[in-house]
Amino acid sequence: MTYTLIKVLITSLLVVAISEIAKRSSLMAGILASIPLVSVLGFI
Repeated sequence: MTYTLIKVLITSLLVVAISEIAKRSSLMAGILASIPLVSVLGFI
């Protein structure tokens, strides 16, 4: 249960971070969003 909560927390933090970066620089947000970190976390 703790493992699942940690994965959800990390995923939500990534989404929020990318959306905040997108407010300042759409290029950087696009680069970060294209890295498949959320997909890799889903496989683990």
